[in-house]
Order: sequence, then C-alpha cells, then structure tokens
Amino acid sequence: MKKIIAAAALLIMAATTMTAQTKRVMTVIQKDGTQKEYKVNSVERVTFTDVELPSLRNQIAFDDNVESVAKVTLLEQGGNYSFDLYSEEADTANAVPTLRIVIDKDSMGQELQLGGEAAKVYYKGQEASLTGTLQVRFGRTGMVVINLESETAAYNDLRCRYTSNYKQVYEASNVIAVQKGAAADSSAILSAFVAKPTTTGAATTFAFGDAEATTPDNLVNGTKAVKVSISALKLYGDTIDMANDPNSYTFQYIDYGTREAYSKVTAGTIVTKQDGDGNLYINLVATLDDGRLVTVDYCGPVVEADTIGNLVPEAVAENQFKYYNADGDLTIDRKIGTSYIKTDSKGNTTFYLVAEGESRYSDYKAVIKVGADLINAGELALNNLGDVAVFDLKFMGGSLQLQSYAAGHGYGNTPDNGKLTITKNDNDEYDITLDVVNHYKTMYGTYGGDNTHLVLHYTGTFEKY
Repeated sequence: MKKIIAAAALLIMAATTMTAQTKRVMTVIQKDGTQKEYKVNSVERVTFTDVELPSLRNQIAFDDNVESVAKVTLLEQGGNYSFDLYSEEADTANAVPTLRIVIDKDSMGQELQLGGEAAKVYYKGQEASLTGTLQVRFGRTGMVVINLESETAAYNDLRCRYTSNYKQVYEASNVIAVQKGAAADSSAILSAFVAKPTTTGAATTFAFGDAEATTPDNLVNGTKAVKVSISALKLYGDTIDMANDPNSYTFQYIDYGTREAYSKVTAGTIVTKQDGDGNLYINLVATLDDGRLVTVDYCGPVVEADTIGNLVPEAVAENQFKYYNADGDLTIDRKIGTSYIKTDSKGNTTFYLVAEGESRYSDYKAVIKVGADLINAGELALNNLGDVAVFDLKFMGGSLQLQSYAAGHGYGNTPDNGKLTITKNDNDEYDITLDVVNHYKTMYGTYGGDNTHLVLHYTGTFEKY
C-alpha cells in the first residue's frame, strides 16, 4: 500500500512540473505596421479615443496649459528672423520669452518640417527638440502669422496660433569706440539727445556722449562725444555711405581730452532705425582722415533738445597761457608778464609772450611770428593758411613747434586745427588769442604731433626785443 501511495505522489509531482508558466503581454500594432510587445501586470484592456486639442487664438499651448500671447518682438540677426512671444506684458530686455522662433529669412512663408536647420524653437529659454510643422509669414504691415504644431521627444504637445502685431527691436552695445592703430578706447553711452528740425525736410541732429548729461552742453564733462545730423530722406531709411553721400549727413567726433574735434571722413556707414517702442537705433562706423576709426552703436531713448549746439569746448585764458597734456590735464598755467616784439626786414612780426617773473630767455614763453597780413585779419583758421601766409609758433615749455609752409623752416609741421586772432589799435596795443592742438600734417601727407594743447590770450603792449 505504501508503494502505491509513493508512486501516486511521483505522478502528481511530474504533472505539476509539466504545467506551462504564463505572463501577460500587450501587443501594440504601430502606424508603420510593425508590432511591439510590452509586459504588463495590471493592464486589463486598452482602448483608444481621439482627444480634441485646445483651440488656440493668439495663444501658446504646452499640452493642456494654454497661455495668451501679450507681446511679440522681431529681431533681425544676419540671415535670420528671431520672433519672441511673451505670454504676459514684461520688460523684454530682461524677461525670457515663453516661445522664441528663429527662422531663416528664406524660409518665411514655407511650411517647414521641424528638425532641420531652417528653424529652431525655444520654449521658456530652452531649445526644444521637436517633430511637427512650423509656418511663419508676414501678414499686413506690422503683422505676423505663426502656426506651430509640434511634439517634443517626451510626447508633449507644443503648439501656437498667432496672427497679430509685432514690435521691431534692435540689439546694440551702447558704446562709443575709438581705435587708432593698436590703441583702442571705448566708453558706455550714458546720454543721447535729439534736436528735431523746425522746418519740414530739414535734417535731424543727434548727440551721444559718455557723460551723464541733462543737456547737450553737459557732454563736455565726459571724455568723448559724437554729433551727427541725418537728412530727412535718409533718416530711418537706407544705409548712408559716408564717403560717397556727403550731402546726407554731417559728422563730428569730439575728444574732450585734447579738446579737439574731427569731421573729415574717408569711409564709413550710418544706419538709423526706430524700434516698435519709439527708441532710436543707430550704428555708425567712420574712418577719419588720420586713420582713426570711430564707432557709435546705440539703441535706446533719446532726450529732445531745442538745439544740440557746439559741443567743442572753448578754452579760456586771460593774459596767460595754459598748456594741456595729451590726456587733457593742465600741466602749465602761467600769467603773461613783460613781453617783447621784433619786426624783420620782410615785414614779419615776432611776439615773445613771456611768463610773469621770467626773462625773455626763459623756456616759459610762447613765440609767435606772423606776416603783416595776418594782423587785424580777424579770426584765422590755422589749417587754412595756404602757401603764402607766414605763421610760426614755438612754445618753449613744451615740445610744440608748428608753422605754415611760407614760414620756410622745411619742417612741414602745418597745423590741421586751431585758430589765431591778432588785433592792433592806434595806441600800439595788441590783443592776441591762440588755441591750437599739437597735431599737424607734413609735406609728405602724413600726420604727426603729440596732441598736447596750447591756449593763450594777451592784451597789452610789448617792449622791443
């Protein structure tokens, strides 16, 4: 009997061992016809339904999260347009757009398959890897149409429907930069002014400087400024070729360190635009005749002024001479004392303006020789003396020696700036005013000088030398 029971037990064990083990598998037939199997534990059955996505109108949707678009800006970047869509009114200079679309200009109006190089989409600051379609096109003036139907790699829906206005924006470094040879200097633009024309068709004048100024006159407190006038035909329009279109602009760069102004341009361009908020965008690149490169790159508000006026400071001296180094620092400031005069056989007059308390042999004197035709001739531009007028200047307190061609020294240090006035009355009293920077043009067409600056004024009589 025990043998029968043992045999039955073995048969039961054998039957149990031979019973098949099972698992629950879900078979998914995909759109391309292939099948995938997934192990499941708790799934009983699967059903499929079509869920209608939210209908959008000037809105952005990430799955079921729908946000209304409050502002759209457009920035041109080379061959691309960059559209920023903000879901609420914000300071667009600092806020991260909800949606940014960067699209090749040549692809505007086309329905694009995402994933290529023609367009990139950013959602809340992060570039999104998307599949789907995108179309961006311009509508009526100032309007853009955007249609985005896409899905992220994590199967989230990212969609947008927008047909409305946009604002043009520009990017700028907001600096004035000056480069001459290897030396470069740039300053942040802290003040910008505009003087609008009082008559139709006249030019508009702008001024930019690195001083915090409430009026254009206050720009003198900085280190540099630029004054530029744009004709009505070219303002906010075509690019100005500064070399070939001189009637469309006037230009002046002022170096307040040397109190010198530059306006002769050999090459350059000016672009002006107005953004959607009424701000000015200007990009000016000018090569001056001395090789200096001046750049103004600015986008922002401008303060209206009745007039820009003369931004070049007037140096003032009263019976004294003042000598400034190349950085604009006053290094010699002396009253003029007993001074001397000498006339040569050619009718030229030499004035020896000597510092108070010094002898006529001292280095603290300015020596000015002029032809008789320059006395009582009004204010003279020293860069326009020609080949006949005699002008010769030596300042013994500094390395300054300038002369006209007719002075006959052969140095060729002809000043390219400055002004001189010498008047004489019936009592042999003279009034002499001189303001000049040590910068000159040589007979070879090159430029030199150390940009030191001499200002002097004297009223009185002279003793014979």
